[in-house]
Amino acid sequence: MVMTNNNCGNTKTQRVCHVYGVAKKLERNIWMQKLIESLTDVFPTNFTSEFTRAGWCYLKNSISSEWSGAWVLLWRRKLLFHSSLDMNLESMDLRKARCIGWFHFVHFIAIISTFDKFMCFSFKVLKECDESIKNLHIEKGPIMMIDCPPYSIYFIMSSPRETKIWRHIIKEAAHNNGSSLKHQQLTKDNIPVLIDKCINFIYTHGKYKLIIF
Repeated sequence: MVMTNNNCGNTKTQRVCHVYGVAKKLERNIWMQKLIESLTDVFPTNFTSEFTRAGWCYLKNSISSEWSGAWVLLWRRKLLFHSSLDMNLESMDLRKARCIGWFHFVHFIAIISTFDKFMCFSFKVLKECDESIKNLHIEKGPIMMIDCPPYSIYFIMSSPRETKIWRHIIKEAAHNNGSSLKHQQLTKDNIPVLIDKCINFIYTHGKYKLIIF
């Protein structure tokens, strides 16, 4: 559990990490539920009774939108988030995740070769002088992006370390495919990717083969 002094603006020197341990998993889950429910009541009890990780962060729904404070909770292969902007609890099915990554506010240089010379173009993916990011009580670091239909969400935690930890466990949950078909990756239409690829292959090549599929 990471705790920060309310008056310190999330500076690194003021953050304290506490590690607790109990004898049984059930007892651990009870403590985790009591802790998260003492901080916020936005998550239903069936999710807080057993979850992987929960915390507070800033998020926005698109590049152009404003950052807003939010609670996030990882439950199995679902990521729940509650934004203070719209006050709605949203659920993201990580089996549909197409991209989980991070980036910094930096300039990118593209070099294009044209016969005997190079043309250099400088552009920004995000505005480095974004006014909304200046008001956030965070340490300078990467921003996590999750592209998971119908969502494309940007997250930034209180520290770079925390953002990287969240990215790791979310990516691990998204790619944790089991042997059952229901545990496989899904398309945006809730069809297992494995089945979708088989159907597309048969549709594309079946009409050219004199065999029974």
